[in-house]
Amino acid sequence: MKLVKLNFNYLNRDLLITLKNLTKYRDVLKKISVSRLILKELLNNKQGVILDIEGVIVKGIETPTPFEDALELLKYIKEKGLEIVLLTNLARISTTRVARKLNEVLEGEVGTRISREMIVNPTIAAIEGYLAEMEKKPVNVFLISEGGHVEDILFYDWINIVYGEEADYVLLGADRTLNYWKLNTAFRLLRKGKKLLVLGGDLYSEGVFYDIEGEYIMEGAIAKALEAATGVKGIITGKPSRLAFNTALKKLNLKPDKVLMIGDNLEKDIIGAATLGVDGLYINRNKSMIIKLPNIIEDINASIYLSDSLIPDAEVKIFTKQNL
Repeated sequence: MKLVKLNFNYLNRDLLITLKNLTKYRDVLKKISVSRLILKELLNNKQGVILDIEGVIVKGIETPTPFEDALELLKYIKEKGLEIVLLTNLARISTTRVARKLNEVLEGEVGTRISREMIVNPTIAAIEGYLAEMEKKPVNVFLISEGGHVEDILFYDWINIVYGEEADYVLLGADRTLNYWKLNTAFRLLRKGKKLLVLGGDLYSEGVFYDIEGEYIMEGAIAKALEAATGVKGIITGKPSRLAFNTALKKLNLKPDKVLMIGDNLEKDIIGAATLGVDGLYINRNKSMIIKLPNIIEDINASIYLSDSLIPDAEVKIFTKQNL
């Protein structure tokens, strides 16, 4: 299979490319050069990897089943001694529980044990990437959560969870037990000038609650309601925010150009990383071969790659932004 290197100079920024029918864009193709790269060559030029969890390593965290190609990738990463951070927007399940679930299916297969310190979720990004920078300690927070966020916060003895006006910040996480009292307390605190940290940002998500599987409204939608009612703009701590990726880079202690982001969401994972100069590999799990190039932010200075497999010998397509 020939690999296509696309220069964003020649593409409309909102162009929808159907790779099954590239001849439709023959005028564009005349200006496209062809190159060849395999995944392990890309990894050999890096010192660290940021990996999404759901859709990349496992199909879902509730009952995790690892992807076979992800197992091969993790073995290769371990062999090469690359540093790893797992970056996820899933915060309602704590990093401790996520690590435990991953180790149940990965440790025996890969030989690498995942620790909670290797995982960055929106709660960790809010704490280590934002609240830790505040001069005032301790920090008092009013938390909306269904439990997992609390487990992560308890590792930081300088954070107090409070339930009244003494709160300095409102931390808004996914809470499928949300009631009017919680929502109105958050509303009143924001009206008094407190800041809103949104632990994620998704409007809805698939999940299981009391054995009922389906779509559930998430913290991003609740944040929009609070923003509309108070005029306070929430600070998003999940992907694709710079806060999330900066927290992951800080854990790796590596420069952006030495790191590769691997994710299954082009905008949240790949473009989000690229805005900080981190190269990104988009794993096309559904093999639809349809890629939408979103609006490219002017300060992107990174390469974007595409593959439908994560085995180390998989071929990748290279999308390079030059001279935007």
